[in-house]
Amino acid sequence: MRHMDSRGRISLTLIVTMAGTAAGTVVLAFLLAITPQVNWAGEVHPGKLIYDLHCARCHGPNGLGDGPQASHLKITPPNFQSATFQSRSDEQMLDSIEFGEARTQMHAWRGRLTEEELREVMAYVRRLGSTP
Repeated sequence: MRHMDSRGRISLTLIVTMAGTAAGTVVLAFLLAITPQVNWAGEVHPGKLIYDLHCARCHGPNGLGDGPQASHLKITPPNFQSATFQSRSDEQMLDSIEFGEARTQMHAWRGRLTEEELREVMAYVRRLGSTP
């Protein structure tokens, strides 16, 4: 069961409840590292949790294409904060996430993430574009 409010945000209460478990400790460590994506009510954008787990290693924590694995890739990941990237339609972004990018090491997430999770990641990448 997912613990989200009407805007799709995961409740910090659920995460803190898990703090006594190994998984909860890992998630709590992520939350402590989160900066602008947690509001004062302690809610986290659900796409951020997925992004941190699966995407940040290449795309970087702020979507600049500077993750710890980026230097090992043949083609540098895009800067999600750039106007050029943000000008892509939602459909184009979802296609990139779902099916990967040809001639790059960006692999497909179809079958590994649910349709809802794909949309949450896309929404979070959009949000990165509005980061000052």
